Amino acid sequence: MKKQNKLNKTEKALINGIVDLMKEKKLSDITVTELAEHIDMHRCTFYLHFMDIKDLVEHIERKVLNELYKILDKYPNLSTQNNFSQVFGEILSIISENKEICIALIGKNGDPDFMDRINNTLNEYIKTKGWLNNYPNIKEFEYEYYYTFISAGLISILQKWILNDMKDDPILIAKLLEKICLKGLESLK
Repeated sequence: MKKQNKLNKTEKALINGIVDLMKEKKLSDITVTELAEHIDMHRCTFYLHFMDIKDLVEHIERKVLNELYKILDKYPNLSTQNNFSQVFGEILSIISENKEICIALIGKNGDPDFMDRINNTLNEYIKTKGWLNNYPNIKEFEYEYYYTFISAGLISILQKWILNDMKDDPILIAKLLEKICLKGLESLK
C-alpha cells in the first residue's frame, strides 16, 4: 500500500510538472532533465516510470481516453436512448476534472494528435453502438461525410470550450452538442 501511494505521488508530480512546463514550452522541446529539475526529482526516478517524455504524455492521454471509454461503454445503444446531452455532459465532466491536463494537451504547446484520438474514439463508438440503425437508408459514403462534418464541429466546440478556460456552463455546452447532433441527424431521415 505504501509503495502504491509513493507511485501515485510520483506519477502525479510528473503529470503536474509536464503540464506546468507545457504552459511555457512546446511539448517537443521539453526534456526529461528539465522536467526532473522542475519538480525536484532525480532523472533516474523518471526513468523508473517512463521511457521518455512522449511515453509520459501517451500515458496521460490514455488515462483521459480510458475515462472517455468508460462513459461511452455505459451507453451501449445510443440510438434508442435519446440521451445525447447526458453522454456529452459526462464527457464534459471528465474534461473538467482533468482541466489543466486537457488545456495543456490541446493548447498551442500540446499534442496536436490528441483531439484526433478523441475524434477517432467517438467515431468508432458511433459506428459500433447502433446510432446509425435509426437511419437504414444512409449510404456508407454519406455517413462518412456527415460524421466528418459533425465531428469537426463537435471537436471545435470542445476545443473552444477548453481553451476558453471552460467558463461556459458544461450543461449548456452538452445541450448545444446534443442539438447539433440531433438536428443534423434529422436531415438524414
